[in-house]
Order: sequence, then structure tokens, then C-alpha cells
Amino acid sequence: MPGPEPRLVDLLTAAQRVLWRELGERLAEENVGVEQWRVLRALAEAEGMSMRELAERVQVPAPSLTRLVDSLVDQARVYRRQSVHDGRRIDVHLSATGRELLDRLEAIAAAHERQVTASLGRPNGEVTATVAALARLSPPLLLSAQPDS
Repeated sequence: MPGPEPRLVDLLTAAQRVLWRELGERLAEENVGVEQWRVLRALAEAEGMSMRELAERVQVPAPSLTRLVDSLVDQARVYRRQSVHDGRRIDVHLSATGRELLDRLEAIAAAHERQVTASLGRPNGEVTATVAALARLSPPLLLSAQPDS
């Protein structure tokens, strides 16, 4: 007797794990993990973010994010500075070194995405529609980071 059909959440989880692992292998060429890349991307989209804002944007728990940002600061990829809007707040900013690295990482990620899309063997319009449907399931903060259709 065959087992139950896989549920959507199971399929999405399995796909996410495979994509994360494959992308991680490619980003490792630049000595960067997927989480670090996501932090750099988020910081490139905003001119300074508090740790709370950054944690919400990248969906990483605060203690893990602190370790990630500390590592990126040690590598001069990001820096912390007092907020110009609120002197009590410290914002995290992308450094010039981090921006140069991010340019290389974005090229790697784009190549990976093209390979994944091609491997689906579906017309581009179907892939775009699937991405749009998945984006609607994402938290609102992530929607601004979705690629243009």
C-alpha cells in the first residue's frame, strides 16, 4: 500500500533544504554562508538597520544574528554606527568591502537561480507564476526583497 502523498509543506521544506545546500556550496567559494549573504543583501536595500529590523528582515533569531553580524564586522564587511535618527540606537551598515563582496555573491546566486529554473523544465511564465504565489505566502518584510516579475 503506497504511503500518503507528500504535503505542500513537506515539498517546500525539502526544496528549501536542497536549494540552501546548493547555494551554500557556491557561496563558500567566497567564504560566505547563505545567512551572511542574506544579511548583506538586506543591508544593501536599506541605509542602516537596527539589529531588530535586520532580524525581522532576514528572519534570524537575535542571538544568531548577533553572531553573524559580529563575524561580518570582524571581516570589515559591515560596521555599526550610532543612528542619525535616534542617538540611543546602533545601526548596522554595509561597508564598501561588503558591497564589493555582495556584487560577487549576487552573480553567484543569480547563476544558481538560473540553473535551478532551467532544471525545472517549465516555461518561464510558469516559474514566474510559482515564484509570485510563493511570495504571497512570505512575511510582508520579505515581499520587498522578491525579484521583479
